[in-house]
Amino acid sequence: MLRFLELEICLDLFSEAEDDDSKSLTCAEWEILEELANLLQPFEEVTKSLNYNESCISEVIPTIKTLHFCLLKQKVSSPLASFKADLEYNLKKRFEDLESNINFTMSTFLDPRFKTVFFSTNCSVKIKEYMEITLIKGDNEANDNVNIIPMEEDSGNLQDAFKEIIASSHTKSCTNLILEAEIDLYLKQVLLNRSSPPSKWWDKMKGIFPNLGKLVHRFLSTPSSSIYSERLFSESGNIRPEFRRNLSDKSGR
Repeated sequence: MLRFLELEICLDLFSEAEDDDSKSLTCAEWEILEELANLLQPFEEVTKSLNYNESCISEVIPTIKTLHFCLLKQKVSSPLASFKADLEYNLKKRFEDLESNINFTMSTFLDPRFKTVFFSTNCSVKIKEYMEITLIKGDNEANDNVNIIPMEEDSGNLQDAFKEIIASSHTKSCTNLILEAEIDLYLKQVLLNRSSPPSKWWDKMKGIFPNLGKLVHRFLSTPSSSIYSERLFSESGNIRPEFRRNLSDKSGR
């Protein structure tokens, strides 16, 4: 469409040379076409940005929110009003449950470029609760694998239950306090530049945020789409035949 707009003068000259007005657009039609290109330009930019091999799942929620913001700001004439309304409705309907997906929300929260900027207050609270449950569960599973000194046979069941409650309550309290302190410190850090890779930031800061660092490898490693991995099949066809034979010979050895 942008290429078509760039050829506006050439197309008008062609229609004049052919002496056929049906082969050219009117001024009003050119204006509508330009408005449509401006309306769809953010979608093109998003498509390109999410196709990179370093694109992460944490970019999905900020991208959708930004698209909504761009559509609200974009002013169009009456011929495109219904199209814009349908675009806004379908975009909202398609991604209305995105924040309820813990993989998307956790990865966005752990991305130092976004954190809680694109979340509602309720969503931020749910993220913190999920992090507490996940870390406490992980600590308990780790403790279960440690060799435990067996209790004496004459120890009563009531005493065992009492000690178990005290131990679990103490672990939960400590974990909550430490995690809350880490989250507060993490949120106070300056947002990372949009073009900077979050993985390098976490490599430097994982010592300061050990508990959050446990979740980074789980949630901040998923690609935003499968497009780049699908390109491997087409890219493999560009490898020279003799080079492929050398690789197969080496692998066979």
